[in-house]
Amino acid sequence: MEKKAEVITYLQLIFVQLIWGGAFIISQLALTRQPVMTTLLIRNIGVSLGFILILCCSKRYRWISIPSDGIWPLLGMGFFGVVAYNLFAYWGLSLSSAISASLLIPTVQPLSTVLLSHIKTVDQLSRSQYLGLLIGLAGAVATLTGDWSLHPGMNNMLGNLLLILAAFSFSFYSIFGKSVLIHLPPLHTTAYATIAGSLLFIPAIFFGDCRIIAEHLNMEFCMYMGYLIVLGGVLSYLWWSNGVKLIGPAQTGVITLLMPPFALLLASAVLKQPISLLQITGIILSLSGVGLSTGLVRLTIPLFSPIKKEEL
Repeated sequence: MEKKAEVITYLQLIFVQLIWGGAFIISQLALTRQPVMTTLLIRNIGVSLGFILILCCSKRYRWISIPSDGIWPLLGMGFFGVVAYNLFAYWGLSLSSAISASLLIPTVQPLSTVLLSHIKTVDQLSRSQYLGLLIGLAGAVATLTGDWSLHPGMNNMLGNLLLILAAFSFSFYSIFGKSVLIHLPPLHTTAYATIAGSLLFIPAIFFGDCRIIAEHLNMEFCMYMGYLIVLGGVLSYLWWSNGVKLIGPAQTGVITLLMPPFALLLASAVLKQPISLLQITGIILSLSGVGLSTGLVRLTIPLFSPIKKEEL
């Protein structure tokens, strides 16, 4: 991959974390207006229609056939990335908090992606990249809690468990995505997976509250959904799939460690919450961890030489 394309890819992935950092706050605000299943149904339909419009109206992108080898992985992407991830994340948000989500999902997801990728022998990481994961994890905890331990307010275990399951679901989405991206461009991969996931989501609406609360169906709620559909859905998923194709799921996954500091900065700007010195330290640690894990920062000390298969 050319250096310019690599830089653009990393910038896009960083911007995705900024969008998703705000999406947790926006999602929780949306859930104060409408039930979980209603919010998810509107979001999924909106994102699917967005991709359909792109494929139907764009001169650059057109519908293309799906190779037989890509059908099952696409369904896997749709199930884990649309159905499972959104159900776990939104139900978790309804029971826990946006702060909990922006701590648990971006710190568990890279670790689970690395674990699942190694089980499938997809990627090999160096010792410096493992060190980067640990530094990034410590930085994320410090950034969002202001302490080296999880905040006592995160006491809703069910909500937090659902958020952890959401992180694992998105790891599966990224891993399935890498195999699909061999056959399809990023936009088509994301579009087809989203549409497939929305169709797979339909049976779930019969097991939840899908009523529309008319008095809360206002411009404020529409703005929330616009953010979640256009920025948090179409644009961010497209850039994410492009990143998975170019640098792999494990490398892409560790970028999510930037989400906690971004969420904290957004909370500071929007909610006027002060930032402590330890949280600033956490931001620096997260950035350092991402740099080491992605290889943007390289250490030449012998301790950080690549791990050979014989050592595993």
